[in-house]
Amino acid sequence: MKKTTFTLFFILFVQLYFSQVGFAGNQDYGMMRNFAYDKITPNKIYATSYIGSHILTSTDNGLTWNVLYTLPDPEWAPAIQEMRLTNNGTALSFIEFYGGGSTMNKVAVFDLQSKSIIKRSIFRWTRQSLGSKIILFWMMER
Repeated sequence: MKKTTFTLFFILFVQLYFSQVGFAGNQDYGMMRNFAYDKITPNKIYATSYIGSHILTSTDNGLTWNVLYTLPDPEWAPAIQEMRLTNNGTALSFIEFYGGGSTMNKVAVFDLQSKSIIKRSIFRWTRQSLGSKIILFWMMER
C-alpha cells in the first residue's frame, strides 16, 4: 500500500514539475479576454486586450485582430471590464474602470455601425462597495 501511494505521488510530482504552462494570445496585443461572438456576422469576434484599454475585433474567427476602439485617458490606465454584445447585436456595452473609488468609472455603450460611444453613464463607488463588482447594469432613455 505504501509503495503504491508513493508511486502515485511520485508520478503526480513528476507530471507537475515537468509540465509547461502556456497562455495563448496574440503577438501584437498579448492575452485577450471578454470575448463576444457577433450574432449577425459569422466568424466575427470581439475581445479586449488583457491590459484592458483596447477593444479588438476579428473577422476570421480569431486568426487576426484589429483595434476597434481604445479608451481615452491612457495616462490614467483605464480598463475595459464586463464587455457584452447587446441583445440586438448592434452595440457593445462595457465598464470603463479607472479604479475603486474613482469618479471617472463609467458604463459605456459603443455603437458598432458608427464606431463611437453613443451612451456613457458615470457610476460612483461607496465605501461599502469598494470590494464589490458590477455584474448587471441597464440603461434607459429618460
